[in-house]
Amino acid sequence: DGSLVGARMVDGIARIAISSDPVGFAWVTPEGSGIRAERVATEKNRQVVLESTLDNWLPYFVLTDKTNGRETEGRLLDCTSVMAPREFSGFTTLSLLGFDMSQGLGNWADSGVVATASKMYATANHTYLATEPWQDWAAMSEDEIRDSSRTHTSKIHLFESTGIDSAYVASGEVDGFLLNQFAMDEYLGVLRVASTTAPDGWWWGGESESLVTTLAPEGGNLNRIGIVEGLGKGERIYAVRFIGPAGYVVTFRQVDPLYVIDLRVPDSPKVSGELKILGYSAYLHPLPDGKLLGLGQDATDTGRTKGTQLSLFDVSNPADPQLIDKITMDGGWSQAEGDHHAFTYYDGLVLAPYERYEWAEQSGKQSYDTGVLAARVNGPNLSLDGILRPLLDGPVNGTQWDSIQPWTSVPLRTMVIDGDIYTVTNGGIAVHDGVTLDRLSYEKF
Repeated sequence: DGSLVGARMVDGIARIAISSDPVGFAWVTPEGSGIRAERVATEKNRQVVLESTLDNWLPYFVLTDKTNGRETEGRLLDCTSVMAPREFSGFTTLSLLGFDMSQGLGNWADSGVVATASKMYATANHTYLATEPWQDWAAMSEDEIRDSSRTHTSKIHLFESTGIDSAYVASGEVDGFLLNQFAMDEYLGVLRVASTTAPDGWWWGGESESLVTTLAPEGGNLNRIGIVEGLGKGERIYAVRFIGPAGYVVTFRQVDPLYVIDLRVPDSPKVSGELKILGYSAYLHPLPDGKLLGLGQDATDTGRTKGTQLSLFDVSNPADPQLIDKITMDGGWSQAEGDHHAFTYYDGLVLAPYERYEWAEQSGKQSYDTGVLAARVNGPNLSLDGILRPLLDGPVNGTQWDSIQPWTSVPLRTMVIDGDIYTVTNGGIAVHDGVTLDRLSYEKF
């Protein structure tokens, strides 16, 4: 029962986080309109809750052994493994399971907390799960959104892991909303969290600011020990990366401020530098020698996006971050902007999925291009080597779509094996020479 929050594997030990809602409740709806009908239904639903059992609240599992066809089933968690945070965090059960992959899936260690999780960050021994109460922001008025977002907090739950075993340790909270797993990072026993006081959505038009909070566990709590506020007022976070004692935060609405956060003193973090450029980075990748690579969108001075952009930053001087080179691709976008798994960096070679659709309104002509953007980092320089197309050598026009079906060859993942570049698409796997970038083959599924 439930949905996957995240998964990590360390030395053959897999940790799987699952979020599961209560099940099996036969809720009663009012029969007709009026206060009386509502009160009768409410009372019946109270009785449904009173008569509930553990099977309504704890997730269920079915395990199938494919070697002999045998099935076993039961509760995913033991009741004694489930903890509740001091502050109410919802009715959902968050399960953290540990598997020794060398022993198969028949046995696991379980730990749980009564909370709803949306994002997972893990080290070798710690797992942090962030939770947010669900709200339909798009259905709320601007005043309701503004009032709710001002008091919104994200709760974070810490588990400590040894082998396949995990134990719930502490919970804490930060103001605002977390972007993704990169919004959390542990360094020397301190958790650093980047958040924004505005929800993620095109319909957001209210005031906002971003902040970085430091927290440390003590007595079952993740206590706030330091905070930097006022980042990117009127904007929201588009990318975060913590590297050692420094944090890098990108906010955007019209221009892209890249903030460098000094976290050497956890109880007194501060902004050490700031760089404003057009566009934004949606993913930040650390490079050697004080360099930082950003993947995102170029934009006009009014905030209108123009196409895929690779940016090379020099952050060796935290007080004076610099943009030293960039590549822009008009009209394009990359799946790696929203999913870092689609990004590959190998020995100076940058690989990221790329798509571009064009439609000329006057002529009605259409074209579509897809492939892997291949760029190289050479010291302070960033160069575009080409686009590695799985099927063709150029864009597909409207008359070719039905016969070629280019959407089946959109790159999902890339990897480098023995010097060759492998691109996995929905329709097959392409192989390119890692030196010449020539296409060697394309095998359909």
